[in-house]
Amino acid sequence: MKKMRKSLIAVVVMLCLVIAAQAGGAETSSAKTVKKITVAKIKGTTLSYHKAVNNITIMEDPQWENIVGYGKKKTIKMTKDTKFYLLNIETMKPYKVTKKKFIKNMYKYEKSTENGVTYYWGTYCKMTVKNGKCVKLVQGFQS
Repeated sequence: MKKMRKSLIAVVVMLCLVIAAQAGGAETSSAKTVKKITVAKIKGTTLSYHKAVNNITIMEDPQWENIVGYGKKKTIKMTKDTKFYLLNIETMKPYKVTKKKFIKNMYKYEKSTENGVTYYWGTYCKMTVKNGKCVKLVQGFQS
């Protein structure tokens, strides 16, 4: 009887551990999201940005095509371990850099208006967010 009770307790504990592991894994993977952004500025551990869109989606008859920032400026905190990647124009592949080098190579941020539409120039990136903080910035291609 004691052996059976110990076996049953062991099975229940194992089931609880399996359920907890699956729930934890699902939470971690769903907490990660990737957003397309145009970087306004990075100051300390705060990143200011706009949602990135192709200008042909916000303008009726643009004379050029590019990715720009649009909408309200938003801010997000970055982790101390945030990873930064710049785009190698020759190979079209991102490579890891320091935060300082990433900031140095960012495009100039500025506000523009065309045909009554306000948009923002800046560096286009794919931002990975986990638990409400930026954990990775990867520069994307802009013409």
